[in-house]
Amino acid sequence: MCAVFAGSYVTLGALAFTNCREGLWAPAAMRIVELKGTMPDGTPYSLYAQEQYHHDHVYHPLLSRGWVYQETLVSPRTLVFLGREAMWLCRENISCQCRTLRIRTSWNTFVKLPARDTKHEAGTQSENLLLWAQLWHVLVSGYACRTNLSCLGDRLTAIEGLAEYFRHWRQGERYFGGIWSGSFAKDLLWRTIPEFHERLRVRPDTIKTKWSSEKWLFPTWSWASLNNKNPMGPRMSILYAKFREEVAVDSPSPPTYQHYPDSAFLITPIGEPFGQDRIADGQKPPPSTEKRRYHELRIQGIIVPIGWQQLLAMEKDAWAENIEPYPEPFFMCDYGWLKFANWLKEEYPAGPAEPTFYCLRMMKYIGRTGHFMGLVLHCVDEARQIYERIGVLAQRYRLEKDDTEESKRHWKPDWRQEAGTESEPEARVITLV
Repeated sequence: MCAVFAGSYVTLGALAFTNCREGLWAPAAMRIVELKGTMPDGTPYSLYAQEQYHHDHVYHPLLSRGWVYQETLVSPRTLVFLGREAMWLCRENISCQCRTLRIRTSWNTFVKLPARDTKHEAGTQSENLLLWAQLWHVLVSGYACRTNLSCLGDRLTAIEGLAEYFRHWRQGERYFGGIWSGSFAKDLLWRTIPEFHERLRVRPDTIKTKWSSEKWLFPTWSWASLNNKNPMGPRMSILYAKFREEVAVDSPSPPTYQHYPDSAFLITPIGEPFGQDRIADGQKPPPSTEKRRYHELRIQGIIVPIGWQQLLAMEKDAWAENIEPYPEPFFMCDYGWLKFANWLKEEYPAGPAEPTFYCLRMMKYIGRTGHFMGLVLHCVDEARQIYERIGVLAQRYRLEKDDTEESKRHWKPDWRQEAGTESEPEARVITLV
């Protein structure tokens, strides 16, 4: 369906209502309020008014559908009826009848993707790849926050249309479950906004997907595995790091940024899980004698043990994430801010054994800033090296004017290695599920 809407001339949408029987416009009584009265000289009068209109997606039930979200993005032109007014959307402009949203100046509810033949020839291949990777993160965050699928098992399926649309810009890359080979580590480094999330378990009445294991509806390495337990909040609240540092800090001109090089990312995918996806190569994979386990992701990297007491201590300082600098490591649990303790009590009433938790080193950058990120993992099968994700560990510092280059060279992130260990651990192959 994504290809159908992308090839349309104009798409019509009735965004204010929940089904096709409610029409395009709200009843007149809902749109306009009439106030009647009498002047001092006895002359009758009428005043007409309407309430201030809101353009946010929460006021338009249709936009909460995952399929509609992507169809709105890829349609070149859309004429939508919002109950009290109509709105025109295209790639060049946005205009509504109340005239409070004339020009598209930022990413908001009503946004259009570029045409498939859009090229950015001014930049290098690496810069263009970075652009499309960032755009993918923006769309995933919006999709996770705004959509409310009637069938939770459709989460990764419903976004495959957007992945297919992106394939023109990300040629040569492979796509697998929300992850692109060209931004593999970055796509795994999502984190939750402080909401109360839970992981979607497989229950007796659950309709499984190809991504499901015996335990989880979606693998823990995917943002699709989470659901907000707050019924008044969004289904998922997902953010990605920007992976950049500001340069020319003392300049009066607008800030410029330097993006982290590929060498800053420390993990390598093992095997060919990406080649199994039909979107990646446009054809069916060759038959295999083994059943494909879509929930498994094999990675080569360095993992180091980390105690649950340390995670509890670092989670308490997680608020410092938005304060620069924040040299102490902080832990963001996937289940929400300060929810790691609750998770421990549920999973280990008698207390966890050591070592149970590990940090998978994902990214290390040293420039004007020092920036480290890793995944916090929970080992579920030591013999087979199988791990589940429970959160993100991060640490960062910023060089000040008085800091020396010597201090920059000697800055090391707190990798939480075993006490007394001086040598660098060797990389090994693990499986995330």
